[in-house]
Amino acid sequence: MREVCDTEPTAVALYTGLSGTCFTLPAEAIPEDADYLTLKAGQNCFLADVPQNPEDDVTWCLPEGAQEISNATFYACDGEDVPTVDNVIVTCEKIDITTSNIPSGETLTVTVTFGDGEETYEPTVGPDGTAHVTLPGDRDISAVVITYDDTVLYAEIVDIQCPKPMPECPEGLNIAYKYKYGEWWPDTYDDIGDEVDPDVFTIEGDQKEVTICAPFPFVVSYATRKKGGKGKGGWKGWKGWKGWHDKKDHTKHKNMFDQFFGDHGKHGGKHGGKHGGKHGSCGCFDDCKEQEPVRAEPVDDQYCATITSAMDGKPKEKAEICWFRVHCPEE
Repeated sequence: MREVCDTEPTAVALYTGLSGTCFTLPAEAIPEDADYLTLKAGQNCFLADVPQNPEDDVTWCLPEGAQEISNATFYACDGEDVPTVDNVIVTCEKIDITTSNIPSGETLTVTVTFGDGEETYEPTVGPDGTAHVTLPGDRDISAVVITYDDTVLYAEIVDIQCPKPMPECPEGLNIAYKYKYGEWWPDTYDDIGDEVDPDVFTIEGDQKEVTICAPFPFVVSYATRKKGGKGKGGWKGWKGWKGWHDKKDHTKHKNMFDQFFGDHGKHGGKHGGKHGGKHGSCGCFDDCKEQEPVRAEPVDDQYCATITSAMDGKPKEKAEICWFRVHCPEE
């Protein structure tokens, strides 16, 4: 504007939130003292003349292939030393504003529209004519409006995507799961404690493949075995009702849970934090082989890990997942 005005230009009207490649106003809406119009389209700015004494609607259009118009500003070449915003740099962390003709110590009003709401800031103009706003850094930005003395000096629609902070794995996470009644169940709630609610996990799948998801990063440790395997001292499979009594007709097991899982208590007795050791009376995990842990990866707004019954990375037709345990990556 300074190149076409013999004196300092003044912004006399601003229109924001526009779209399309043409801008139309009725004659009575055009400022009487306006000499020029600028049309902002993407990173480009187009200059247009304002007709004198128009009687009908006036339409300004951009050249073919131009981006859509985001805002339009009318200027008058009146030569006054009016307050202006000359440059604005917006990032996720801050807004740097360069002004002219605004005294040091004066306050600007900066309204920022984030993806999840709107915030207003009031930075002070320094001796060098600049003002600065500190932003959260993790909220997407869609618009910035700067006013001074109730006059809009800058308005811009932007599209700044900001990185979200990675959620932390909850301290004390250590939940083991076993498959029973056709579903994966957390091992005895008494052993889980109050650190993490198992309900924060979504678990889908069976003993061939299961996907575990949570709103934070985690790691899955797990073990697999050949179905019906007979490892040393291992689970020999269901023996039928005859297995419930000895030759003197004494009951061998207190209940069906003990027949299948034994007296596990703390995730299966002495296992050093894993399901690999002695597991009570049934020995039903003795023939399980622990596999390489799987780290959950970001999926949409959560973290997910999928484990399969493959053993040592090789698919086995008659294989199944014995158990899995969710815990923090550093553990």
